[in-house]
Amino acid sequence: MTGPQIDYVLFDLDDTLVDHRAAATTALTHAIERWSPDDHTAHDHDELLALWWQIEQEQYDAYLRGQCTHAEQHVRRLAQFLPALGVESGDDAFLTAQFEDYLVAYVAAWSPFADVPAALDQLEAAGIGVAVLTNGDPHQQRLKLQRTGLLGQFDRVLTPAEVGAPKPDVTAFVNACAMLAADPATTAYVGDNLAVDAVGATAAGLRGIWLDRPESDATLPPAVTRITSLSALAASLL
Repeated sequence: MTGPQIDYVLFDLDDTLVDHRAAATTALTHAIERWSPDDHTAHDHDELLALWWQIEQEQYDAYLRGQCTHAEQHVRRLAQFLPALGVESGDDAFLTAQFEDYLVAYVAAWSPFADVPAALDQLEAAGIGVAVLTNGDPHQQRLKLQRTGLLGQFDRVLTPAEVGAPKPDVTAFVNACAMLAADPATTAYVGDNLAVDAVGATAAGLRGIWLDRPESDATLPPAVTRITSLSALAASLL
């Protein structure tokens, strides 16, 4: 794809820069052994993972809509999930304590994708600015970047708390660009979620780049660029 010279790149965080899925899978495996110690091997692990992803998406979307706090969506997620293990959910204090065990393992498993450092180095060498625009919790996302050694690489870390709306709302992308003094027409957005990241950014006037690591067979919408690794990012901006 050709277009205006890109001079700024905004990045999604989870499953774009840091492997959220792998960390969450590790943490959930650890947590299930604690939550259901006597018969955890009797459960279908793949089914439990699928249920966990479904609940995570539903409750995080509720948080983004303002229907609960970030801490409350933790409690709601576990209240839905524990019955699948045959475990009573308990009160909010119990659920909060149990989710904390999951979080400790999740944080310990954070790791950047192997293609991230070189991609950021290439952009820096080309004089292209970089920032993060994520739908995640401000404190957790900054901690995630700090723990993985990436925080100092970015000009800003922006969340709905700063930009006034979650992705894919056009407001999120437009306000992020305004805060960075970046022109949307010469700004690219890179993320793993086709609809939320790439299509959302394109609707806001940015160049939407879909990071399709699994190399899916999804149809590519007009004006969206697909890459399967951040190793290909610099070349896609030409």
